[in-house]
This record gives sequence, structure tokens and C-alpha cells, in this order.
Amino acid sequence: MKKIFICCVLTIISITFQVKAIETSTKDLGQTREIVFDIETTGLSYKKGDKIVGIGAIELVNNVPTGRTYQQYINPMKKVSQKAFSVHGLSEEFLSQYPTFSEVAQDFLDFIGDESILIAHNGKEFDIPFLNYELKQNGFETLEKHQVIDALDLAKDMFPTEPHDLDYMSQCFNIDNSERIKHDALLDAKILVGVYQGLINETPSKCPSAIIKQAISENKKLKIVYEDGKKEVTRRTIEPKRFEFGSVFNEEGSENEYPLRTDKQYIKAYCELDQDNRTFRLDRIKQIAIVDSQN
Repeated sequence: MKKIFICCVLTIISITFQVKAIETSTKDLGQTREIVFDIETTGLSYKKGDKIVGIGAIELVNNVPTGRTYQQYINPMKKVSQKAFSVHGLSEEFLSQYPTFSEVAQDFLDFIGDESILIAHNGKEFDIPFLNYELKQNGFETLEKHQVIDALDLAKDMFPTEPHDLDYMSQCFNIDNSERIKHDALLDAKILVGVYQGLINETPSKCPSAIIKQAISENKKLKIVYEDGKKEVTRRTIEPKRFEFGSVFNEEGSENEYPLRTDKQYIKAYCELDQDNRTFRLDRIKQIAIVDSQN
């Protein structure tokens, strides 16, 4: 019995040291731990009382996913705006079954850890301020000690004249975003991992604008999946004519109705579905491919 007891104690001590070794191995080996994350909210402004309703996060070590993820839906204890609901589809009824932010904040902080680099798309202007506000409001330490890498800034540096939203960037790096019917924090974080890896390795595939330019120069048609301003998705075959920058074309409508926003890029094209010329916003093209002339 004495030998068995000593053996058990030694085994427990050995396991304890192994666990501690695993916890500190990343730091000891000089490896970089990064957390790619995204949030969903009830609206766009925490200053006006909007709350976080979902968090998704993925752990990377030396830019490679480890398999560890974090996902949590959150009860905001308030109404979800219609615009936010149209983006992520999370209703008050659905969210009411989940814990509040104060009940899950420590779990999220534990997942992040103390020395990880945080990566988000538009994180410096949106995700981090939202999280810091809710953490502070609920008595938790904020994320100010963490280094933050904003993938939006990286995208603007690499593609200064292109749209920079996540859907468009995923096409530039040939990342499958077909499951992204609605925004989902963990799914968006997974897509962002691929975009981030492409941005830091500077390995773009072919952006939609390049495909459109090729189609125009070769007088070829394009098959596109397009999401309009009402979030309705359609498949279309178009004949691209030219790019538009703030010209007087109504989006998906007739000319001279109202001017386009100058911070967006558009293409003018003949649309077979509507049998008319239409104007399409470049960042709303979700999938694009040149039509094979033999088809």
C-alpha cells in the first residue's frame, strides 16, 4: 500500500509538472501567441448603449492555428436593432437562453491570456473599444496591455485602391466564404485567419477587380453572386463595361438618379437577369468568375 501511495503521489507530481511545462512552453520557446477574434453586437455604438451578443476567437502560435477556439453567444438584456439582426440573425429570443457578458467575461479573458497579440478586422475602431467598454462597465481589466494588429490596416496597405471588407479580402486570397450567409463571430474569425495569413505573407491570389479588368479587356462575360443593399443574394451573368468612381449612376438602377458615394468602387455592366445596364458595387460581389467562351 505504501509503495502504491508513493507511486500515485509521484505520478500526480509528474503530471503537474507536465501541465506547467505545457503552459509555459510557448513563452520559453520564444513562440508568438496570437488570438484572431470577432464580435457581433446589437448595433454600432456602445456609447449609445449597444451590447455584445457574440464572441468568436481562434488561437494561433507562430501564425498557425492550434485547434483551440472560443465561441460564446451573450444575452445583451436589450433589443437587437433591426439592422444588426439583418447582419447576424441573432434575435432577442435566441440570445435570452445564454449568459450575460459579466458571466462570461472571465472565461474570455482566460482564453486570451496575458501576453497574446490580438488580431481583428477593424479591431482598433470597433471590436477593441466595444470589448474594453463592456469589460470596464462590468469591473474587469481592459485589453489595453495587449498589442493589437488591425487586419483592416494591413489590407489598406496592401490594396490601397480595393475594397477592404472581409468578403472581398477573402476572394483576394482565394478563401472559401460560401458559408457566410450571415455574420457569425467564430466563422468570421476563421475567415480572418486566412486573410491575415495572406496579408502577412503577401500572397494574394487574384482580386475581383483584376478579374473584371481581364474580362473587360478580353470582352468576356462574368458570373457573379451579388448581395444588394437589402441583403438579397442573386446569381447573375453580366457583361462588364467599365469601372465607376462617384459618377452619376444609381446603384443597380438608371443613370442620373443620384450620385454614387465616392468612397466606393462600382462597375457598369449589362445584366442578363434584368436585361438592362446596371451598376454594381464592387464590395457586394461575393463570388466572381469569367465565363468560359465555350459554355
